[in-house]
Amino acid sequence: MEHLCKLCSGLDLASISQANINSVYRLVEGSNRGRDMFSYTPWDVSLGHSTALLTPYYKSIELLRKSAEACHLCRLILLSVDTTLGNIGVDARTEKITKCELFLAGQENTEGLQVLGYDKDLGTRRLIYYLLGGVNFWVDSDSPLSGIITRRQVPESPQSTVSLKKMKRWMVQSRENHKHVNKPTRLPTRVLRVNKDSQEVILCDLEDQYAEYAALSHCWGSSRPFMLTSDKFHSLRSGIPTSDLPKSFQDALWLTCQLQIPYLWIDSLCILQDDPNDWIHESSRMSEVYGNASLTIAACRAKDSSQGFLGPRTVYEKITLPFHVNGISSEVFACAPPLKYVGEPSRIIDLEDEPLSGRAWTLQERYLSPRILHFTHSQTYFEYGSCFSAEDGCTVCLPPSNPDVVISQYLIPKATPQCWRAWRKIVARYSRRDLTFEGDKLPALGGLAARFAAESIGEEGSSDPSDCYLAGLWRDDLIRGLCWESEFPDLSPAGISQAPTWSWASTRSSIYYGTDWFDEMEDLAVVRDARVELETPGNLFGKVTGGRILMGVTRLRVHRRPGSPHLWRCEDDKIFRIGTVWDGRKYLAPEPGRPAISADGETEIFAVPLSWIKNNLASRDSPDVLVGPFFIFLVLDEDSLNLGQVPTFRRVGSGSAIAFHDPGEGLDKVGLERLILDRFMVAKDQGKLEDIIIV
Repeated sequence: MEHLCKLCSGLDLASISQANINSVYRLVEGSNRGRDMFSYTPWDVSLGHSTALLTPYYKSIELLRKSAEACHLCRLILLSVDTTLGNIGVDARTEKITKCELFLAGQENTEGLQVLGYDKDLGTRRLIYYLLGGVNFWVDSDSPLSGIITRRQVPESPQSTVSLKKMKRWMVQSRENHKHVNKPTRLPTRVLRVNKDSQEVILCDLEDQYAEYAALSHCWGSSRPFMLTSDKFHSLRSGIPTSDLPKSFQDALWLTCQLQIPYLWIDSLCILQDDPNDWIHESSRMSEVYGNASLTIAACRAKDSSQGFLGPRTVYEKITLPFHVNGISSEVFACAPPLKYVGEPSRIIDLEDEPLSGRAWTLQERYLSPRILHFTHSQTYFEYGSCFSAEDGCTVCLPPSNPDVVISQYLIPKATPQCWRAWRKIVARYSRRDLTFEGDKLPALGGLAARFAAESIGEEGSSDPSDCYLAGLWRDDLIRGLCWESEFPDLSPAGISQAPTWSWASTRSSIYYGTDWFDEMEDLAVVRDARVELETPGNLFGKVTGGRILMGVTRLRVHRRPGSPHLWRCEDDKIFRIGTVWDGRKYLAPEPGRPAISADGETEIFAVPLSWIKNNLASRDSPDVLVGPFFIFLVLDEDSLNLGQVPTFRRVGSGSAIAFHDPGEGLDKVGLERLILDRFMVAKDQGKLEDIIIV
């Protein structure tokens, strides 16, 4: 038993862990997600500083630090708190937090503690309890507390009998619960079969045959893995020792045999990597390959195929604590988990600390797969349906409305706002991942796009599939889909040969959809026609060589002001500014009333309003502020000059108009609102929009 201080010895850990503070306090995530800062505030501020569900702990972090010199629980809690303070960094807030009075509370839906810091200096004006750390409890399966504490100790090896038994149980339960999806499915063109007690692997051509198979999702890494090429084709057909393969492939073959699945599909061994035609054909079938697999094995922890994913796992520092509940006295293990999983337990689903989660191709592999075993640094997870089960006994179930469930579980409503919002969320998440080959940006999402088209468009969408999907956007959601913004605009664009400038796929930057904060938006532009040029005819969800959108718009010439990063527009004596985010390189607009001077690097820039947020949050919270239309910025396309009557442009940026009542600056919120309603909306309603082409 660990040594505990007098304060920790007197804690009723069972009562504290069972106290659900969410009935009294609401959790608020900090603005900077990367720092994982959370805080609690009362649902009813009039209650004041109530300790009904909070257990007083040390009066300051310094007192905790002193006690941690001898007390093991104080030391564990201090480890968690110091990690949080390190993530915050040194600033004025850090100094305030170190002076907070500490309290303990229970965690939601699991057994453990939360460490809260009460900012007493704020008094009753603003009640804030910072989430500074956490402690999880778990027991062995034979513990007297096993019927009360749900978490279990995880074996160090994922190849242990206990771990393998858990995986088999997950597979059996998923099959029993959904017998209609357990029929043998059509095999991919090529699969691997293991013979002679996992000592030999054979490449088989079994296209159009039906059987169960597993698929591997893995990181290729900087060094190319063992690959199927024309010169290795016959040797793999004849069979090679499994010891010749990289460790991740060996691990996947071993696991496939243990789970009694006859075949395994690995992209680098089942697609001819030196045959472009074979690669194009097989990559276009990713929706079927992962969608039909009985199981996807996700090698989350391996940076490349040489590392393997069945080695010893990371072990958290743990201590043993006395635990008394319902007349049972025994012991629990305790460790300090990452704060993000204390504040937001469902984030274990993101697997954000694993190398595989940073690879672009694997996002669609995950969404397309009906069953997945995720092998991480700390434990194994099983994902099936809307539930995500951990080897330690923790389970997270997402609601059917969650975009992740909407996309991955065939619950996509036909061409609805929920459907399109789910896609935009997936695209934003996908754009943050890495690609080995830049040209794969659209193909690496093509399988998911194909599944999405089949499920969401169906008979209710466009009748021509080639007219539905447009370089990562959808025809029926094109105005909203064009409202993407670059997160890191200093990165150079990928080039028009990969995707048209209006597509998010044309930039190397990650992107986001700021307009998705708003449910109701009214279009200010009209799409008349939209097309893309496919690199491979018939491969609708693969690479493109270009594309064009014919739109009816209101086109505004914008200018700059010295010292301002924004673009400005004067319209009917009303001045408003547009917050500017460039897609790639920055442009220099001319000053007001002057033509662009190319010798000085100035470019004539046009702003096109796409959509109008009628009931925006800023208007309700700040009556003198208006967040106006979302714009895209265009420049004339020099390659298309004088080629036709309709002017042609390239997209170079985006932004939202902002106006507030400031007579000194000439800014007028009401004036912008009237401009939107009386000019932009009227032009659209009366069919007086100008036709332009964007390439």
